[in-house]
Amino acid sequence: MLLTNKKTIILFIITAAEIAFMSSALSENRMPVRCDGLLEQQTDRANQGDVEALRTIGDMYSVGRCVEPNSATAIKWYEKAAQKRDGLAMLQLANLYGFGYGVEADVMETIKWLKLAEQNGQVPGMIYGRLYLEGDLVPKSMGRAYAFYLEAAEQGYPIAQYIVGLEYFQGKYLSKNESKAVQWLTTAAQNGYPDAYRVLGEIYEQGQFNVTQDNRKARQWFDLATESGA
Repeated sequence: MLLTNKKTIILFIITAAEIAFMSSALSENRMPVRCDGLLEQQTDRANQGDVEALRTIGDMYSVGRCVEPNSATAIKWYEKAAQKRDGLAMLQLANLYGFGYGVEADVMETIKWLKLAEQNGQVPGMIYGRLYLEGDLVPKSMGRAYAFYLEAAEQGYPIAQYIVGLEYFQGKYLSKNESKAVQWLTTAAQNGYPDAYRVLGEIYEQGQFNVTQDNRKARQWFDLATESGA
């Protein structure tokens, strides 16, 4: 059941902000799509009723990816996706109403969208991981926090995939495994998480962690990092 005290609402909002990503434009197992023609491509799909395209355009305007940032426009696209019961769009609407981006900040509207997001299966391990990481409302536990981050990574959340990838390098709370670290960082990058581009570029440039040194791949990742502002 969704907790609704003030601290929990704030944590939900912060987490929602962190998991914004262009999921439909950046599908698994291929390099991320560049900006050229991306908006037109997604608009064509959105006009055909593709819910992921609707959310993707919202993401683009929300974070200023390939377009000028415009929270009010992002909200319009997210609302179209939410009308089709897209839980991630609902979570992003909660974020925007919570911070007052593009609209007047509205706690009741935030709670409404959070509840709808929960009903549509979007209470990810990211949220519970954050609770245990911060020690708010539950006893602080780094082990449990990273267990939930791993769950969120498996659910497809790029920021969780990035966090888990870095943790597998360090091995403090998950058993150290450099192969899994590279695997999760690659998945995060394929799902459009910009910081993962930069880290992978460094790994391929230096030939670390059982990865064959490859300047061409390093440059591809660095170029994507530069393009995304990472």
